[in-house]
Amino acid sequence: KLIFKPIKEIRTFTMRMRSEELGQEKLEIKGDELKEFAELCYIIDKKLKNQHDELEKSIKEAIKDLYNTNLKLQQANKELVMLNTAKTEFFSYISHELRTPLTSIKGAADILSRKSSCSDPAYVEIIKKNTDHLTRTIVDFLDYSKIEADRMEYDMADNSLTDIANEVIQSQKIDAIKKGLKMELDASEKFIIYIDRYRIFQVISNLISNAIKFSPDNGIISICIFKSNKGLNFSIKDQGQGIAAEYHKFIFQKFYQAPQENGTLNIQKGSSGIGLA
Repeated sequence: KLIFKPIKEIRTFTMRMRSEELGQEKLEIKGDELKEFAELCYIIDKKLKNQHDELEKSIKEAIKDLYNTNLKLQQANKELVMLNTAKTEFFSYISHELRTPLTSIKGAADILSRKSSCSDPAYVEIIKKNTDHLTRTIVDFLDYSKIEADRMEYDMADNSLTDIANEVIQSQKIDAIKKGLKMELDASEKFIIYIDRYRIFQVISNLISNAIKFSPDNGIISICIFKSNKGLNFSIKDQGQGIAAEYHKFIFQKFYQAPQENGTLNIQKGSSGIGLA
């Protein structure tokens, strides 16, 4: 009993392994339990070797794919560096080429403003202010890397939001007159706040420029500054067709222009779709 019981357990184990672990593998049963167990060990060893070979093959293929992927990433990174260098050089070149004629324009405007014979000095002031604004924008080209890295520097100080809005209105007065538009500013006080004057000028300028582009001729553009429970509010309202609510989530994307009511793109001449981006 002490001898046959373990042998019986070995055979039971052999039968279970054959059916559960080896699947379709069949053993030749000759009544020799120990031989059956030896053949089972041989089959298991063979199966393990096959699995090892398959695993080793998969690892080699994965290493090869990883090596190829790494080469592609290195090449892509090299191209990215080259593109970034070309972009920086392009911005530097454009900045230089634009700043030179702007300096001449500003110099000519300064001379005109000092001459008493100038018939309408207000227009000369518009030229000077817009030249200054464009010069600052060109300087921003050189700071493009800072903008991309979210490390833009700001010149913060107490400024009147009302005065800035008035300056923008005056700077865009000529474009509004061409379309017979009337720009109205509703502000009960100066509204002194701690801001970067140039950046806020830039934002308001883009908003009013959009209002002028998309307003019908002889319309009204209303600029309103007021206080509420939530703080200081600034709004610009025009009489254009507007943008449907379903497209509001896209308006801050670069180069995006909402479609018109008939489904066609609302592409305006001189509009690039980056004013709000």
